[in-house]
Amino acid sequence: MLLALALQTATPTPAVSSPAKPVVEKPKCRRLDTTGSIMGERTCHTAAEWKAIDAANAANADRYRNDRAH
Repeated sequence: MLLALALQTATPTPAVSSPAKPVVEKPKCRRLDTTGSIMGERTCHTAAEWKAIDAANAANADRYRNDRAH
């Protein structure tokens, strides 16, 4: 009986894993200037979306500068 009790306490119990929660990115907000208004417009996007928006804006600015140079 002592041997059975010792074996029960010696066996590790499997850990119950809880389901993983999806990672939700917190939106980052920026205040954008609106033409014709003294009040800026607040726009919120995730960090990945802002990175894509900034890249697109930089590409447009480069394209404009290159077109003006010719």
